[in-house]
Amino acid sequence: ALDVTVTVGDASIGRLAAGSGTVRITAGAVLDADIATDDADVVAGALLLVTRGDVGAGDAHLETTVDMLTADVAGDLFLADTDALEIGSASVMLRRVGLDGATITDAPVTQAGLAVDGKAVVQAAGSLSSTVAGGITVGGNLLLRAVGANADIRLAAALAVADGHLSVDAGRDLRLDADVGTQGAGKTIDLRAARDVTQAQG
Repeated sequence: ALDVTVTVGDASIGRLAAGSGTVRITAGAVLDADIATDDADVVAGALLLVTRGDVGAGDAHLETTVDMLTADVAGDLFLADTDALEIGSASVMLRRVGLDGATITDAPVTQAGLAVDGKAVVQAAGSLSSTVAGGITVGGNLLLRAVGANADIRLAAALAVADGHLSVDAGRDLRLDADVGTQGAGKTIDLRAARDVTQAQG
């Protein structure tokens, strides 16, 4: 596991690589330190984000190569993954070194789904899905996009937008196995797929 904790300020990420392990970032904002390239800022099996501010920016998304994503974001979320991406649950248990050189083992931390107070854009260069533990709640506008001829979107958990427009754009098929909605007056839901849209009965 790889943990980055910033108590007061922000985290500008150039490259964090944990192989198939888990990365957890806790900070004010989490920003792309090298906006001139499309290289992944985080490479891991799972990414846990906890922020008091934004993740990425509209013109500089946080770029990732991760299998699993969960985030608790007090601001906006802009994230682009280089491959298939799943929104679900992830756990991390950290071991630190104390002043006496001994190992300190923290209690395991588990986080699930996406909770974003502001607006969110999540894009995958492959299929994008959520597990039953991967509920999505967003305060403002939300775009979920899967790019590619074989890129599907499958949502197994509820998706709720409190006061914004919702767009879901699949490169191939879109399957909705849970409730999808926006609560704001005059808001729209835009569902797009290059091939099929399937909604589970319920």
